[in-house]
Amino acid sequence: MLFSLVALTLLYGGLMVVELILIIKYARGGVAAAMPELDTSGSKPSAEHEDDDVLSFAY
Repeated sequence: MLFSLVALTLLYGGLMVVELILIIKYARGGVAAAMPELDTSGSKPSAEHEDDDVLSFAY
Protein backbone atom coordinates (compact mmCIF):
# COMPACT_ATOMS: atom_id res chain seq x y z
CA MET A 1 0.00 0.00 0.00
CA LEU A 2 2.80 2.39 0.84
CA PHE A 3 4.50 1.69 -2.50
CA SER A 4 1.37 2.57 -4.48
CA LEU A 5 0.91 5.78 -2.49
CA VAL A 6 4.49 6.85 -3.16
CA ALA A 7 4.28 5.83 -6.84
CA LEU A 8 1.08 7.78 -7.46
CA THR A 9 2.45 10.80 -5.60
CA LEU A 10 5.56 10.79 -7.79
CA LEU A 11 3.51 10.28 -10.95
CA TYR A 12 1.13 13.15 -10.24
CA GLY A 13 4.00 15.33 -9.04
CA GLY A 14 5.77 14.79 -12.36
CA LEU A 15 2.60 15.58 -14.29
CA MET A 16 2.19 18.77 -12.25
CA VAL A 17 5.72 19.87 -13.17
CA VAL A 18 5.05 19.26 -16.88
CA GLU A 19 1.77 21.18 -16.68
CA LEU A 20 3.37 24.15 -14.93
CA ILE A 21 6.19 24.29 -17.48
CA LEU A 22 3.69 24.33 -20.35
CA ILE A 23 1.47 26.94 -18.67
CA ILE A 24 4.45 29.23 -18.06
CA LYS A 25 5.76 28.74 -21.61
CA TYR A 26 2.49 29.67 -23.30
CA ALA A 27 1.57 32.41 -20.83
CA ARG A 28 4.87 34.19 -21.50
CA GLY A 29 4.58 33.67 -25.26
CA GLY A 30 1.11 35.16 -25.46
CA VAL A 31 -1.52 34.48 -28.09
CA ALA A 32 0.91 34.58 -31.02
CA ALA A 33 2.92 31.67 -29.58
CA ALA A 34 -0.12 29.43 -29.19
CA MET A 35 -1.92 30.55 -32.37
CA PRO A 36 0.61 31.79 -34.96
CA GLU A 37 -2.15 32.54 -37.48
CA LEU A 38 -3.17 35.47 -35.24
CA ASP A 39 0.31 37.04 -35.39
CA THR A 40 -0.11 40.54 -36.85
CA SER A 41 3.58 41.41 -37.04
CA GLY A 42 3.73 40.49 -40.72
CA SER A 43 2.29 42.34 -43.65
CA LYS A 44 -1.31 43.51 -43.60
CA PRO A 45 -3.66 41.09 -45.38
CA SER A 46 -5.18 42.21 -48.63
CA ALA A 47 -8.85 43.17 -48.96
CA GLU A 48 -9.75 39.82 -50.51
CA HIS A 49 -8.73 37.96 -47.31
CA GLU A 50 -10.64 40.11 -44.81
CA ASP A 51 -13.44 37.55 -44.62
CA ASP A 52 -10.94 34.85 -43.59
CA ASP A 53 -10.14 36.44 -40.21
CA VAL A 54 -9.80 34.00 -37.34
CA LEU A 55 -12.42 34.37 -34.62
CA SER A 56 -10.49 35.09 -31.44
CA PHE A 57 -13.32 35.32 -28.90
CA ALA A 58 -16.99 34.41 -28.91
CA TYR A 59 -19.62 32.94 -26.67
